[in-house]
Amino acid sequence: MPDRRAGSRPSGASPDPEPEFSITATPQALAALSAALGTQGPGAGLRVWVETGIHPQVRMMIDRPTPRDIRVDLGGVPVFVDSLSQRFLKNAEIQHLRTGGQEGFRVVGPNVPGSPGPSPPAPPSAAASASSPERAKVEERIRQALKQIFDPEIPMNLVDLGLIYGIDWSSESSVTIRMTLTSIGCPSTEQICTEVERASREASGLEQVKVEVVWDPPWTPERMSPFAKRQFGYA
Repeated sequence: MPDRRAGSRPSGASPDPEPEFSITATPQALAALSAALGTQGPGAGLRVWVETGIHPQVRMMIDRPTPRDIRVDLGGVPVFVDSLSQRFLKNAEIQHLRTGGQEGFRVVGPNVPGSPGPSPPAPPSAAASASSPERAKVEERIRQALKQIFDPEIPMNLVDLGLIYGIDWSSESSVTIRMTLTSIGCPSTEQICTEVERASREASGLEQVKVEVVWDPPWTPERMSPFAKRQFGYA
């Protein structure tokens, strides 16, 4: 089983070409996890994985490792991550929450789907969207909403993948989202378009949002954001 414990490297080994996979945890999370694992048998640890799809979700459970897992030792707490979840969970942090007498965990990080960030302002009214500054704010809200929608086959959101080609205004209360997909035969085209339309309408507060799928110019990895290029080794 691959064992990539924090800071471990064989003596005399040459540096890795890329930083090793890493995940951290707050002291409160480590204490709670240690207590939970104390009731389990030897070899138990925390499995963290991502259920992929248009809206990926982070899951956690106490489990045993498999031969394909990456293992990170966090202060005596073994954390197991499968290969498909690595890109989502790289440089993530496990946090412990205590709210209203209830306890729980969450995972946040630069690649984690739905990771909490600054709260967006309330959607503007349709009448307020007429001016250019207000339109720019609406478009930014739409893009932030679309960052929560992920390609079903590639662990990256639609915006950073470069799949959103433009937001066109047909009136002060109506926009068309021009987007593409990584392949013409994508079986999730209809589902993705439905999610894009719904998220854009909710984020913008506009009366009408249309989604237009275009294939010209065709998508290439060069259209990805610098962040996405770094994640996939293009930069």
